[in-house]
Amino acid sequence: MSTIRDILRLFHEEGLSCRQISKILSVSASTVSRSLRRAHSAGFSWPLPADVDLEALSGSMFPSGERGPAPDAAEHPDWDRIAAALDKPRAKRRVRMTRKRLWEAYRDDVRSRGGEVLSYSRFCHLLKVRREGSCGGTGKMVYEYFPGQVGLSDFSGKRLGLRQKDGSEKDVEIFVAVLCYSRLTYVEAVPDQSARSWCMAHRRAFEYFGGVPTERWSIDNLKAGVIRPGREDWQLNPSFEECMGHYCVPVIPARKGNVQERALVESTVRAVQHRVLLPLQDMPFFSQGAMNRAILAKLEEFNHCPMSTWRVSRRQRFEDERPFLRGLPETPWEWGEWIGRLVSPNDHVTFDRNHYSVPQGRPGRKVWVRAGERVVEVFASRTGSRIAVHPRRSGVHQYVTEPHHMRPLHRRIRERVRQEASPRDYLEWLLREAANIGPEALDWARCCLASREYPQHAFRTVRGMIDLAGKHDADALEAACARCRGRGWLSSAAVRRQLSRKNRAGPEDAAKPQEPIPDHRNVRGPAAFRTQAEPRKGDRP
Repeated sequence: MSTIRDILRLFHEEGLSCRQISKILSVSASTVSRSLRRAHSAGFSWPLPADVDLEALSGSMFPSGERGPAPDAAEHPDWDRIAAALDKPRAKRRVRMTRKRLWEAYRDDVRSRGGEVLSYSRFCHLLKVRREGSCGGTGKMVYEYFPGQVGLSDFSGKRLGLRQKDGSEKDVEIFVAVLCYSRLTYVEAVPDQSARSWCMAHRRAFEYFGGVPTERWSIDNLKAGVIRPGREDWQLNPSFEECMGHYCVPVIPARKGNVQERALVESTVRAVQHRVLLPLQDMPFFSQGAMNRAILAKLEEFNHCPMSTWRVSRRQRFEDERPFLRGLPETPWEWGEWIGRLVSPNDHVTFDRNHYSVPQGRPGRKVWVRAGERVVEVFASRTGSRIAVHPRRSGVHQYVTEPHHMRPLHRRIRERVRQEASPRDYLEWLLREAANIGPEALDWARCCLASREYPQHAFRTVRGMIDLAGKHDADALEAACARCRGRGWLSSAAVRRQLSRKNRAGPEDAAKPQEPIPDHRNVRGPAAFRTQAEPRKGDRP
């Protein structure tokens, strides 16, 4: 009755409308108009007579003893059917029916018959009394959040279907992030609940908000975010920890079994399911990009819709929170997967069927590999220092090797192979090296190259001769090349034989002096070498 007195005063004295009075007194506009009609029918206006108290006012306006508008005057729905619709088991993808949807269906049905409809608040109150038997409070703690301090994130649990080429449907996960003070929400469809989808969704959520909270970010104990949960000590996923460290946001997982710490994100997830996912669950989507564009359109409607608690939208409340957020770094975080590997005997580590080099001297040691979108980094397991960086390869069975990581012998072999890959440049290099030894070596190299059908067939032969300059004297090598060229020996093995110990006495082409045969009785003369046709004296006939 005191509310009716305030309604009469504001209407007659202040001249306010029914809608303005309803906002001031926190009652519905229909209650204000109905109270004014009853007061007019009972003959009351403003100011009220001095001899009229609250009991007399109540008896005159509600002669049957009612305390307000009779709820039984409106047509009641089938409560059993509504309760069954709310308690219907949820499918994997279907979103649970809401009281708002049920009330809208009831409202349209009653209005089509010309009946009086229960208000939504009265509908929810009667439904709660019927299902729970009372409408008392829950006694749960209410958390108070300040601007720009706390954020929450989770997966929705309800999925949308993505059409495949073969006609089947693949379920995609729905990621939800919310700023606690303004309730500004970000929603995105991701392929799965992997660590990569989880981290990249957070990066895009921060870009959508235009900043990050300064105090903490709370998550559930899912595997993509927390490897080892614990009430006091926990271990985050290395990739997720690196992502949040890039944005300077401390992560605190919710305590296991404590639902109140995550009550806000759970209520936001339910609101997203009803306001964003429910209208889209029957729409066909053939790509994830088209699905996210449809989600973003519904999300903007959701963020611009006034909230029943504050009578302002999430976007309007976010404008008050925006100055308190920490700004984003200059460069966005790039995805990186951390994997432990052992260095192979050839000084490489293997990731995704490709091989990346590390500095020599580490075979068998454990290292950490961070595989990003564009680069692969290798870190020492003991010190944590970065020891190698390589561009990431997309193929398979490819070797990515830095020259300074190779052993000296391997480096020389690699250089030779690279030179042989360019025949013209390699030919010029061979002739220059042979000319540095001497003219005989250069002539021998040219003869060797000209003796083959293709010059490439003689590259290794000439290179073998050039390598002998590091072990033998240049003059000896020149003499050996001269002897080999004169005899037509155009192989590096022939040059090597000429440089051996037994052939280093001197040039074979030098003329040796003829020594006279001394006179001696044991030396036979020409008569001893006569032909058999001429018999000797004393032989038998």
